[in-house]
Amino acid sequence: MPATSGVALLREWRERVDGSEVGEMEDLAELLVRNPHRLDEAMWIPLIARWAEEDAPAMMAFLEVNAPPPLKAKLMDMAWFSWGAANPDAAVAAGKDLPTALVIPLLEGMAETDLRKAALLSLEMANSQFPTWSLAERISKEDPDLAEMLVSRAIYDGGRIPLQRATITRLASEDPEAAISYARSLGVIGSDPVPGAVVEIAKIDPLKAAVQVEAMPSSRSKALSSVKLAATWAASDPEAATEWIQQNLQGSVNQAALLEAASVSGSLDPEKALDLVLRAGWTMDGNFFAIRDFGTMNPSESRDTKTASSVTANLLRQWAAKDPEAARFFLQNEVPATMREDIAKSAGLEP
Repeated sequence: MPATSGVALLREWRERVDGSEVGEMEDLAELLVRNPHRLDEAMWIPLIARWAEEDAPAMMAFLEVNAPPPLKAKLMDMAWFSWGAANPDAAVAAGKDLPTALVIPLLEGMAETDLRKAALLSLEMANSQFPTWSLAERISKEDPDLAEMLVSRAIYDGGRIPLQRATITRLASEDPEAAISYARSLGVIGSDPVPGAVVEIAKIDPLKAAVQVEAMPSSRSKALSSVKLAATWAASDPEAATEWIQQNLQGSVNQAALLEAASVSGSLDPEKALDLVLRAGWTMDGNFFAIRDFGTMNPSESRDTKTASSVTANLLRQWAAKDPEAARFFLQNEVPATMREDIAKSAGLEP
């Protein structure tokens, strides 16, 4: 292989691969394995793509034995993807006993040439939620009708949820009101999907998400959505998010939203974020996260509950890295005595 470097080397290598006969693929692979560039993924891409079209079983056999160990996992992913794209039926037949980690690139490759076949096959796989996750966004964008059909055919939640979330994400950019309506139609299975729809809308336009939240009737779903909006908005614009919280939320929802805003914005200005904790107060007026509204199972949102003490400890730890004296002063003068010792210990500060 010529001792050229950079773009010129890759161009020469591609031309050599493209101009070689089928029987020369293994010789080129052996040459690359012995070359200093053997760990360069870009050098393997044209060879694997061509080899997969011509003699994928031989390619697989070679890589299984000879692939450079540091790159072997990536090359096997690349090889199954390329085989899935070049000859889907043969790849599926050869890969019927593959672990899930390799089924995913195979199906992603198949989707390049036959998205529908790849999607239907993903539902038949063990642990179908994992291959379905990998295809869900593409299915929802390119073929919404296929996504709807797959949801109706999915036996387990793991096969439905990736497609439903991908549909919510797509609708969030196209029609925020439709995204909320669709999420509401899914019902509550373990968690409420409506706040997730609000997050997807807020990532694009927090003001549009606010319109949707404000139009909701008073409910736990609205409370959770308000908190999620606050967290998503505060990550990009803490001041606007705080203003919205103060103008629109009351009681425990206001407190939870302020704590979320403090938590996500603290890395930039922990002192300012701690002011939000003080506005929220040290004890919550109520807990709408953990209401048991479906049997004896706690809603998964209960795991998201933030407390003033946990948020304060994290913020003080960040502040202490920049200004330990100021962090310690806040601890001594603003934190209630009953919480001071535990927060100090969590923050790594002397009380």
